[in-house]
Amino acid sequence: MTANKIKPRYRLVVIFLVAMAIVHGIEFWQQRTKIFAGYGDFSSLYTAGLLVRQGEGNLLYDRSEQWKWQQKFAPNVDIRQGPMPFIRPPFEALIFLPLTYFPYPTALVVWSLIKIVLLWLTIRILPRPAPFDRVYPYWLEVVLGLGLFPVFLDLLQGQDAILLLLIIAAVLTRLQSGNDVVAGAILMLGLFKFHLVIPIAIMLWLAGRPRILVGFVPGGIALVALSCVTSGVGILYSYPSYLLNLNRATGAGFITAQSMPNLRGLLTAFLGRAPYPGPTHWLLLPVAIAAIMLTARFWRPFASTGFSGLALGYCLVLLVAILTSY
Repeated sequence: MTANKIKPRYRLVVIFLVAMAIVHGIEFWQQRTKIFAGYGDFSSLYTAGLLVRQGEGNLLYDRSEQWKWQQKFAPNVDIRQGPMPFIRPPFEALIFLPLTYFPYPTALVVWSLIKIVLLWLTIRILPRPAPFDRVYPYWLEVVLGLGLFPVFLDLLQGQDAILLLLIIAAVLTRLQSGNDVVAGAILMLGLFKFHLVIPIAIMLWLAGRPRILVGFVPGGIALVALSCVTSGVGILYSYPSYLLNLNRATGAGFITAQSMPNLRGLLTAFLGRAPYPGPTHWLLLPVAIAAIMLTARFWRPFASTGFSGLALGYCLVLLVAILTSY
């Protein structure tokens, strides 16, 4: 597919995404006061960086400490009666430590610019086999990416999803070249969202790419060790306990199972929010395990049959990982 053979429907998609990018830019500008005041999720990431910078990595999951620091750099967020909690593993806090040398609004701008570069890198490294040869220049594809709502929401909230997107794309490139060990090592870098990455690793393994674990498992152990260095060995107990307590907290605005676009959200919508563990959780576990195993079994015959089978199967793996995530 070349530039002079672009079908009209592709032109319509381009026009739509450019228009959405403009709409997102306008919305971002209108919300800029609240964004820079600390309303977004970036406040939790910035807090984690501050705690590690102060040598208080052992207090990453202390809600009183989180609240104390957020009151210092985001005192005017009137919708919160408590802190925006940091829910990532301790090692991710190290990424945001350098940003804490800037004031919060500046740090958010720097992080947003970094993510736009990461978005460009993602587009840059994605394989483009025939007939899907590159049609548009990279800068235009970045603009089209900014027209996608998930990208806009990540930038609006100051989240870390674009970083994971780059990692997922890099894994595909290594799988395509047959370098599964490196693919596993790259996938390991996404363990800051372990509820998504671990199912992906399991499905790749079961689908006939076992060498993925050679890079994934040792790297995962290294990240656990790095987390212990950052926050102390006690984090191996306190972090799971912290996540469990957040999950049990009813009425917590940052955990609304019914709004999650996954199997858990669907089951919660029908069964209601039950105490943990409840019917939702007992149903979710076996269904999620079955979906993961069936996906790997279905993809296995096509996992090594050229890029088409690899790419389609990989997209299926990503979809199932999202739907079965907690």
